[in-house]
Amino acid sequence: MIGEHKQLVEQGAELVELRLDYVGRAVNLGRLMKERPGPVVMTVRRRQDGGRWTKSEQDRLMLLRSAIVAGAEYVDIEADIASQIPRYGTTKRIISYHDFSGTPDNLEDLHAAMAEEDADIVKIATMANSFSDNIRMFDLIRNAKLPTIGICMGEIGTITRILANRFGAPFTYATYSTDKKMAPGQLNWKEMTNLYDVKNINAETELFGVIADPVAHSYSPLIHNTAFAAEKLNARYLPLRVPQDDLHNFMEGAGKVGIRGISITIPHKERSLDYCTQAEASANGIGAINTMVFHEDDRLGYNTDYRAAMDCIVEVLEKKDQPKENALQGVTAMVLGAGGVARAIAWGLKQ
Repeated sequence: MIGEHKQLVEQGAELVELRLDYVGRAVNLGRLMKERPGPVVMTVRRRQDGGRWTKSEQDRLMLLRSAIVAGAEYVDIEADIASQIPRYGTTKRIISYHDFSGTPDNLEDLHAAMAEEDADIVKIATMANSFSDNIRMFDLIRNAKLPTIGICMGEIGTITRILANRFGAPFTYATYSTDKKMAPGQLNWKEMTNLYDVKNINAETELFGVIADPVAHSYSPLIHNTAFAAEKLNARYLPLRVPQDDLHNFMEGAGKVGIRGISITIPHKERSLDYCTQAEASANGIGAINTMVFHEDDRLGYNTDYRAAMDCIVEVLEKKDQPKENALQGVTAMVLGAGGVARAIAWGLKQ
């Protein structure tokens, strides 16, 4: 644990959470504190809150109290036991709440009650079941008078981790390991720092993304964010998992997050056309879009699939045959498939 901490500090991590519930043997708190290379958050998470603590609750509370006495910079205390662990010394208190089933309707009331537990920071982590849960969490962070970390767990909520800084959270969370996640939807440290450069996201950062379900396999964030960085653009491209039955909530909420444009793929290409206030002729002809631009109150729809497909086909035909004015003239084509891309190709060939 100390070795990993040192590596993170060398890579620029300003604050590291030590998950003591993951330590299989007796915790040597004195050594962890003495040899820590930077500020820490001490956390001992119960199983009901997503942790791995297997010993008694009394032992857990004693370990948290000991971390405070030892002078840890922060200690994470669950809201329901906060009154049992009084403030001591300079250690700051993160009062936390976790819900792995959904995002409660009473977020504001929950936050207010947690703030009353002598909190320096309130941390609320809930499961996102809809894009609208992200909007509610962002609103909570933005309007809170006390420093607040609001995380929507799961793939739907990944953007709350990436955009935490933009909405005023004091910090966000990432996992050290690429193959070990502490919570659903969590990104690793390298993704957060190298791919999304979260520290430099601010109110002026232009936001784009890809909507799909699933979306984790998409290379689009890697391609676009690499290009943005190369061109020194203050812009980010986000992975946006939007279930098929949640498209309406996304379209209603995208502007509130500040999203300027999206790439659209399975399963949303056809239905997204219905949400366009304007669409180019090709999009209407195809009956599907793969790109949407949000401009003021308008949603502008485009389909670039057919252009890319026609360019590829023409390029091959021109290499094979003598160049002519229209390489597709008189050519017979067969399209395998009946989805949005197949429709785009068929429409392009027909034109």
